[in-house]
Amino acid sequence: MRQLCSKNLIPQSLLKRGQVLQCHCSQATTSPHVHPLGKAIEAPHVSVLLNEVLDAFSPVDLKVYVDCTLGAGGHAIALAKAHSEMEHLVGIDLDPTAHAIAQERLKSSVNRSCLTTSFVHGNYSEVDKALSSLPSGQLNGQVDGMLMDLGVSSMQLDTAERGFSFLREGPIDMRMDPSASMSAEEIINTYSEAQLGRIIREYGEEKSWRSVARRIVEAREQGNIKTTQQLTQIIGATQWSSGKGKRGGGLGSKQIHPATRTFQALRIAVNDELGKLETALPVAIRSLRPGGRLAVISFHSLEDRIVKHCFLRAAGRPTPEEEHLTYGDQKYDYLDALERNAIAILVSRKPVTATEAEIAANPRSRSAKLRIIERRVASGEQVSVKKDAVQVKETGDGRGNGAFATIRIPKGTHLCDYDGELISNKEYWRRYPEGVSNYVTEIDEEWHIDATAVVGQTSSFSAVHMNHSRSRKNVKRCKMPEARRVAFFAARDIAVGEELLYDYGSKYWEGRREQEMP
Repeated sequence: MRQLCSKNLIPQSLLKRGQVLQCHCSQATTSPHVHPLGKAIEAPHVSVLLNEVLDAFSPVDLKVYVDCTLGAGGHAIALAKAHSEMEHLVGIDLDPTAHAIAQERLKSSVNRSCLTTSFVHGNYSEVDKALSSLPSGQLNGQVDGMLMDLGVSSMQLDTAERGFSFLREGPIDMRMDPSASMSAEEIINTYSEAQLGRIIREYGEEKSWRSVARRIVEAREQGNIKTTQQLTQIIGATQWSSGKGKRGGGLGSKQIHPATRTFQALRIAVNDELGKLETALPVAIRSLRPGGRLAVISFHSLEDRIVKHCFLRAAGRPTPEEEHLTYGDQKYDYLDALERNAIAILVSRKPVTATEAEIAANPRSRSAKLRIIERRVASGEQVSVKKDAVQVKETGDGRGNGAFATIRIPKGTHLCDYDGELISNKEYWRRYPEGVSNYVTEIDEEWHIDATAVVGQTSSFSAVHMNHSRSRKNVKRCKMPEARRVAFFAARDIAVGEELLYDYGSKYWEGRREQEMP
């Protein structure tokens, strides 16, 4: 990847796959949206589940945000406005038209010189490579929030030349990336009846797949099938279905056009959407920092099943197909193995769906499902808290100073070590013959760490600023005798504004009883 000019808008037809355009949103622009072919583009569609996406990222300190399916930039703009702390926004999309629109909209909507934006022409399955190759530096593993809005966008459906919609006359193209080699027209006119049937059955979940595949093969014997309307007529009057997968549907049911599932199947096959999604999800989760979140919006059961199963595995839970392994003599070994390999937690067990009001305003949102997962500190992994994540200030209740979280700190995060002078047990009793000290912690029977000399030398956060509590402790103290070290970790997720507390233990507690957290 190489950096392009950040001053002027680069024509997206010149932006090759894998290249990055980096700029700052400090200057607004009012130039019109222009298609790479020279045609004006109408205003982009309304983003699906926008409020739900904002809610998903609201608890997150969103300094680094990655939109894996940038589109017209609707979600990205809303999140940038909602998170003034955002420092870097990365937009990834295969569609050069989407890049052109999103760049203009971001410049006119988000006027912040401190926000760096990077636009990557590529697929979200390679998000780790994109984040590792940005001109501004390595962001892999540093992402606070990431969004994947799967499927085809409204502006792609509404552009007849792209061939995504059976409602508009156009070439049977369906390529998300116009520079890709294979189009839907090639599949329609060259694949065997068996191959077509498999695609329509597996990717479209079309019950009449045999009939549709046979009609396509018979029709192309008279000449190549070239337009969406030709294909729609060939599919013909296969029975209309309700949105619940049952034919007919009855009065009041939402009917699906006979060509819907076949067009979906062809689009998925052309762009290898399911294969790329299976590749992308584990990579995306590992690109997050602990406490960072990945949100995925899917639009049909095939996508949602992949997302659900990947999220379950990442959270150390069995998929529905693996439930039988949770019974029998080996169940505990299996469950322990799942937990050891867990790297995330589910934010919600069930997907978030559109409200009735949104469906009424935007019918395309009726099938949208939002799932959210949060990266956690994995077993054997040590992730330290950011320098500005903890503030030392007055507790306000007579206990003196305390340590308070300024951002949400995920469970397992390394907060600090107990800094001070390493002293022997003999030296400890020489210094403190009564066995009581405010600022000494025990490593083992042989060694202690005395922080008395460093207290007051710095106002920045250290272990001595954390107060005691047995009932409300949220910090775990870990003694490491081999390293002659005492470390502190978040025992659970710690909310913004919450005081960091741990149990001092009876040996060192008597001298600081006044600091007990009520």
